[in-house]
Order: sequence, then structure tokens, then C-alpha cells
Amino acid sequence: MRKKLLFAPNDAKLAEVSQAFANCGRRAAIVAALTIAEKYCKLYELAEERHRSSVREAMGAAALWAKGRIKMPAAKIKILAAHSAARAAYSPTACAAARAVAQAASVVHTPKHAMGVVCYGLTAVAIAKNGDTGCEEVDREIERIKGIIDTCAKNPPEPEGWADFLLTKEERADRRAKAKQSLAEAAKQAKEQPKLSKEERKAIRDREKEERKEAEAESLKLAERLGAQVAKPEKKDKKSGKKQKEKPKSEEKSGAVDSQNGGDAAENGENSAE
Repeated sequence: MRKKLLFAPNDAKLAEVSQAFANCGRRAAIVAALTIAEKYCKLYELAEERHRSSVREAMGAAALWAKGRIKMPAAKIKILAAHSAARAAYSPTACAAARAVAQAASVVHTPKHAMGVVCYGLTAVAIAKNGDTGCEEVDREIERIKGIIDTCAKNPPEPEGWADFLLTKEERADRRAKAKQSLAEAAKQAKEQPKLSKEERKAIRDREKEERKEAEAESLKLAERLGAQVAKPEKKDKKSGKKQKEKPKSEEKSGAVDSQNGGDAAENGENSAE
């Protein structure tokens, strides 16, 4: 049952669904297929612990492909990964669900894959009910699918934001005309902007220089407030060659006073000896 489809596109039970997809615009069919497949993606994730991200990423790649943000080769890698996840699935339900998601992502390439979403999705639902193709769950799923297709057909997506290959000839021509017009307007605005004189440019450079200096001064003040002071350089002892820390001025003064006191004491000792 893993490789067997329990439904076919030409089944009498799916005639209305097939007709609804046929009457659907291409962009509407993509939205409908991905919306329908969202349930099968969740069904796979509940039935299978492995390769969950592969199935979910196939739907994301299809959406990006339809919007023109990635090219077909990048999307194809993700779709093939979803098929691989279907082959590796332990559960027949998960296998059929992953196939349905891969078919939904492929609708971006051609609407012919739309009925593949339906057939694999209904197969996953039926397998979960012991292969009963006439159960209530299957009937409810068919009604859900028809409702999604009808909603998308009645509210077709606008061409704005979609890839060029999903637009009609008229829509592509209109997009090019708008792009050309916006470029012309931008060039016109650039020409209308007044040119700066040498003095004005020099004044701007000087102002920027002053602003940089002020910013550096503020940074130094902040560093001092935070206690980030630069360490003083160390002196080397000429005899030993070792580094000596520079003594504070207060210590130097006290040392000078002590040596002077010592010299006075020695002089007094000599006088007393005489």
C-alpha cells in the first residue's frame, strides 16, 4: 500500500475537484495547492519523526520560487528532498502525505501536478482509516479541497509580487512599462537636484570633520568615566634591563625629602665627631 494510490485524477468522485482546478487561474491554483497541502505536511510530521524539515522546506521553497526569489534548480532540490523523505518513511500514511506536499510544490512548475496533491492527500487520509476510501473523513476532505479551490478562484492573487513566468503577456508588459517609468522619474529627479558649489562642498566636509572630532571626544570621555584609562609606559633599568613601573610624583617627592634628611643627618654626625 506504500506505493499504491487509492485515488486517480479521473475518478468520478473527484470530477468536481478536477473541473475546479481546470477553471482556476495559474496563480490561484498554486495558492490553493499549497493551502491544501498544509494539512498533509502536518500529517507527515505527526506520523514520522525523521526528515520533517525536508517536507516543510519543500513548501517554503515553492512559495519563494513563485515569488521569483529563487530559481527552479534551488526549488527542485527541496522538492526532490521531499520525495526522498516519502521513500524513507516507515508509515504508509507519512509516505503518501510527503508525496502530496511534493506535488503541491511542483504546481509552481505546471498546474498538471494539482490533482497529484489531491490523490496523494486523499490516499494518506484513507490509509489512516485502514484504507477505507468511502469513509466520512475522505468525503469531508474532498469538500475541504473544493472549498479552498473555489475561494482561491473567486479571489485570484494580484500580479504584484509574483515571478515573471507566472504573469500573462499583458501583465509582464505592464510591469516592464512601470519599471521603465520609475527609472525615468528617478533620473529626472537626479537632474533636477541643484549642484553644490566648491564652497558648499568644503563646508559640508568641514562640518563632517568637526562631527567626527566631537564623536571621538565623547568616546574618550565615556571611556574615562567607565575607568578605561590607558596604562602608562614602563621604564627599563639600565643595569638590570628589567622594566620598572614609573613612580607617581608624590612618591618621587617623598623620596627626595628622605634623601635630603639623610644627608643632613650625616652632616650633623660629622660635626659632632669633630
